[in-house]
Amino acid sequence: MQKSSFYKTFQESVLAGVVDRFYNDVVGGIENHYYDTDELKPIRKEDLINQIVSDILRSNHTLLTEDGIGIEQKHIRFMGSQRVREIVEHRVNFRYNHEEFPEAFED
Repeated sequence: MQKSSFYKTFQESVLAGVVDRFYNDVVGGIENHYYDTDELKPIRKEDLINQIVSDILRSNHTLLTEDGIGIEQKHIRFMGSQRVREIVEHRVNFRYNHEEFPEAFED
């Protein structure tokens, strides 16, 4: 039996890529700051999720993945804020559980 994807549509898959870009910007910024200064400024995972959801829902332009694939606001509005939150939570939790640099997060 083939495992079904959490993402139900192409637009949801693109949005997951957008979440990855936001995650990379924030966590990468924390990591770079730490390596440059030896000062750690971690973020709570829930705060990161809320920040990404807010940035996505408040944006007035096409959002891009790291690969330059875009999703227009009309597709995000069609998904609804609850599904956007579910996608952000799913993607942030996956990355949090499967990647290095746990110091970027507070408990």
